[in-house]
Amino acid sequence: MRMAHIVQVYLDIDSHICVNRAWRPTTEWVKNRLDLFKRLTLPSLLKQEFNGFRIWLLCGNEHKKITSKHRLMPKVEIFYDLGKTALASVDADYLAVTRLDSDDLLHRYAMREILRNVRPTDRRDCLIFRTYLVWDTNQRFIIRVRRNSPCFITHIFPREIYKDWPEFQAQHFLWHEKAGGRNSRTRELMRDMACAVKHTNNFGNLKKNEEAALVKDIKELRKKH
Repeated sequence: MRMAHIVQVYLDIDSHICVNRAWRPTTEWVKNRLDLFKRLTLPSLLKQEFNGFRIWLLCGNEHKKITSKHRLMPKVEIFYDLGKTALASVDADYLAVTRLDSDDLLHRYAMREILRNVRPTDRRDCLIFRTYLVWDTNQRFIIRVRRNSPCFITHIFPREIYKDWPEFQAQHFLWHEKAGGRNSRTRELMRDMACAVKHTNNFGNLKKNEEAALVKDIKELRKKH
């Protein structure tokens, strides 16, 4: 079984972030996210025990002048077509695609955990880190949370699907609530292998025109999780 592995990191893809037309990524936002990616996400990927994967940074065309200047990041391939052109050159029986945002972190054994759970499939298969950590850099605490459909999902596709771009695009490029987390066939992975970082420029807050939520009672938050 020949398996290709890709970690697909979302930065400022037009079709993803710009779904909410009330807010569009600014120049400063893109620069900030690139900084977070280089300081947090990328080091966590470069330190993986299993390193047999490619890192694809998916960017939009609106801020191409900024993102195209950062091509010297180790092991990072930057794409403005969702990786369509590069995917055509992948030659394997199966493709595993792990989704991350550009401010997420992975434990050094996370990719090994994914590799350990990959199975041959004749349709899209899903793996997910449902129980993960949240690092609130604003208030300086870390807490464990559990969600049915977080963004920490890996899709496994047979060649017949990933070589069919329209079909691959339809099954893979989905909001994480619909990406497979709620499917009964989705297999849950070890807890605490992924970490979401909370800061002043989280997309989830900005698209709703909200400021970063402040936690007034840490004890009450712990009870909920």
